[in-house]
Amino acid sequence: MKPFLFVSLIIFLIGCRSDQKPSLSEEEWTPLWNGEDLSGWHTYLGTPYNRETDSLGKALLPFGIDHDPMGVITIAKTDVGNAIRITGLAWGMIYTEKEFKNYHL
Repeated sequence: MKPFLFVSLIIFLIGCRSDQKPSLSEEEWTPLWNGEDLSGWHTYLGTPYNRETDSLGKALLPFGIDHDPMGVITIAKTDVGNAIRITGLAWGMIYTEKEFKNYHL
């Protein structure tokens, strides 16, 4: 009985092995980020943290779309390549110019 189970297990494991590549090729994927700059992306920044008013007490307006005078969102060089760096000096976000579905971040 043991030889039969052993042979059955080997046949099962060989049958599970697959040399097929995933059905989606790299040509079908669109990289969301080019790894160099923020081309294809927009930024939006609110007011700096802990500063809701200016020195005269007037409410500060958000920096808005694609206006980043404080350098909150930049590209940083790391040991493994470039990365998008967000300092946290102001509330903000980045978003793509196009809409995507079925994506991996």
